[in-house]
Parts: sequence; structure tokens; C-alpha cells
Amino acid sequence: MAVSLKKGQGVSLEKDARPLDEVVMGLGWDAARPTGLWGWLGGRALAVDLDASCVLLDARGAVIDAAWYGQLATRDRSVRHAGDNLTGHGHGDDERIRVRLAEVPLAAATLLFTITSFSGQPFGAVANAFCRLADARSGQAVARYDLGAQGPHTGLVMARIDRAARGWRMTAVGEPGHGRTWRELVGTVRSLAYPATRTP
Repeated sequence: MAVSLKKGQGVSLEKDARPLDEVVMGLGWDAARPTGLWGWLGGRALAVDLDASCVLLDARGAVIDAAWYGQLATRDRSVRHAGDNLTGHGHGDDERIRVRLAEVPLAAATLLFTITSFSGQPFGAVANAFCRLADARSGQAVARYDLGAQGPHTGLVMARIDRAARGWRMTAVGEPGHGRTWRELVGTVRSLAYPATRTP
């Protein structure tokens, strides 16, 4: 059974005394139901085009590589994006990112999982945002983070996986930001994750 995380909580990616070597991060969301007159008239929720990304950072917070809709795999292919979802419609994961942890470059200290609104729609149009981590080999869920993501922001860092002394560790982040892609969002998050890199 998956561990249900709250913001700031983490879980070790050790399972049955062995580290997970390949995981899938599933990210999902729904378009919020319309309110006001449009909702009363039975109007349908508009499609929301959100994009999931995985950004690899070194110990100082510098970007090493990324997997996203514009580049579906990192250069070494240790992280692979399954493809873009333009609407958020459907049940379960809307976008999936597969990570071979054993093959992630040694220089990478952190993997950040972000969602951004490419069309610029704020997260007030989004409901039921979540991310879940599963063992890629067995399919068994390891951890899940459900987030009430609604607000004026256009980007969100859902979770991070950090290289620890023993294996890897996932932490629920839930940090809002602004940007159409991870490139615009990662600066804010990097300054939070690595205070030494924060500019005055």
C-alpha cells in the first residue's frame, strides 16, 4: 500500500531492504468544474494543458538535464517522459515519467518533478492534482501526494527525489510558481531548495 504524503513529508525508496532501481512518477490533474452561471447551465469544464517535467540538478542547484514534452528523454536516457497530455481528461495518471535510478548520472543530486501550464491558465482551473511514485518493475505504488493545487499560479513543483546516503528519498514539495515550462519555474524552486544559490 502506498504511503500517503503531506507537504514536506518524505519516504525512503528502500523496499524490502533493497533500493528501488527503476521507478515511475505518475502526475495527474482534472479540469475544475465550472462555477457560476456556466456551471448552473451545465457547462463542461474546459481542457487544461499542463506539462509534467523532471529536472536533474547537481548538488549546487545547477541544471544538468531534463525530460519534458520538448525532450522526452535525458541525454543518457536514464529519465524518460511517456508523452504529452493536452487535456487532463481521463482517469489515473495523465503523464508519466520513468526513472532508472541506478543509471542517473552521479553528478545529479536531485530530481525535481514539476507541472506547468503551457497555455498560461492558472491552477484555479485545475482540480485533483496528484503525483504518485511506483516501482516500475512490480507496478506497486510506493508513495502518493494529493494536492489542492488551485490558485493564481501557473506552475507547481510536486515532488523531489534526492540522492541520500542510502539510496534515494522522495519528498512531497507542493511549491507554487509561475511559468509555461520548467525553465521558468526551476529558478524559484532552486533558490528554495539550495539557499546558497539564492540571489540577493
